[in-house]
Amino acid sequence: MNLFRNSKFIALKSFIFTAIVLSLVIQGVAVSSEVKDDGIGSAKAATLMFPATSMPDRDWWQVLWPNPKDVVLSLGVKSGMSVVDLCCGYGYFTFPLSEISTRVYGIELEADLLEEAQKEAEAKGIRNCQWIQGDAMNLLSLVPEPVDYVLLANTFHGIPEKEALTRSVASILKPKGQFSIVNWHKIPREETTILGLPRGPKTDMRMSPDQVAEILLPLGFELSEIVELPPYHYGAIFTKLMEESISDFSITETDIEKLRNIERKVSSEFHILCLCAGNATRSQLAEGWLKHLSDNSIKVMSAATADSRPINSKAIQVMEEAGITIINPISKKLTMDMIEWADLVITTCSPSDENCPVLPRGTAKLHWLIETSAKKSIDEEELLFQTRSMSETVQRHALVLLDLLKDIHHI
Repeated sequence: MNLFRNSKFIALKSFIFTAIVLSLVIQGVAVSSEVKDDGIGSAKAATLMFPATSMPDRDWWQVLWPNPKDVVLSLGVKSGMSVVDLCCGYGYFTFPLSEISTRVYGIELEADLLEEAQKEAEAKGIRNCQWIQGDAMNLLSLVPEPVDYVLLANTFHGIPEKEALTRSVASILKPKGQFSIVNWHKIPREETTILGLPRGPKTDMRMSPDQVAEILLPLGFELSEIVELPPYHYGAIFTKLMEESISDFSITETDIEKLRNIERKVSSEFHILCLCAGNATRSQLAEGWLKHLSDNSIKVMSAATADSRPINSKAIQVMEEAGITIINPISKKLTMDMIEWADLVITTCSPSDENCPVLPRGTAKLHWLIETSAKKSIDEEELLFQTRSMSETVQRHALVLLDLLKDIHHI
């Protein structure tokens, strides 16, 4: 009897174990299916930065849009444009963009997808595409020039920090440049079938054009056009409104004349001294970007015109995001030896501009306007965003300056 009871107990345990395993297998299949078809249909979804934004399988995307060139033409891409295909995947839209545009930058986080795109580009003999692996939130450090157009297809709905992504896009767009967002229409997922199966993100993740506009309009964009992309998508085309004068990131004729009149202290070197009041943020960013963008061919140091302060940890973080390490992150007080050493002094805030000592003959001074919030108290998130914005401004100033120094002093 005991043996019988034990046998029944063992059989019961075996049944329960089998049931649990079967349940897990079924759940696993369901999860696998959901990953494959979540946002755009690829099993790579689990490794992507944004949820429900995986790259679609070619077979059903070709059913959805058999002629991708017609799609990008309908979205207003024109001959002569420089274009970024953001989250480009294996290049489904990048290749037709290359047929129309002068230059195309395909940006993708997934190395495997980017490698696949590069191989196909080589096979097709496409030479005007530059493939860049990197984070979409840090476009200014990835894209080497301001561009006319940014395309983002089937991704915006799954981005947790949509405002931050929009600011990142704005940082590389020319004034009046366009940001085109291709989205699934806000209709139930079960109604968007392709090859007999529901496709696309979950219904509650889908966004209407009005919902997208609510995010972009306060960030310096206007909604220019809504383009229908049958059967299930639309393209929302936004235009960057911020009228940045070329002088915002340029140097005046007077400043150019100053650069021409520089008498270098050492003929084989060029020395730049970056100043701000506390040597905590702006001048550190300027030193970092100038060293990085010049590939250390220029000697750069930074200092404080007032009392030096601890370096802003957010400045260190932002520079690390751009792949730049602030070496010896200790703020320094300005000395006359530094002034005597410099060929060019750059002030990065009003106090440092006002308190900059008289410079020796042959030394030039430029002032970079790098604005910050006027609020007395900001939280950590705001401080990080503000520091990123300052870093983007500094990078633009540095690019313009280095181009001029290359022309004038052959650096």
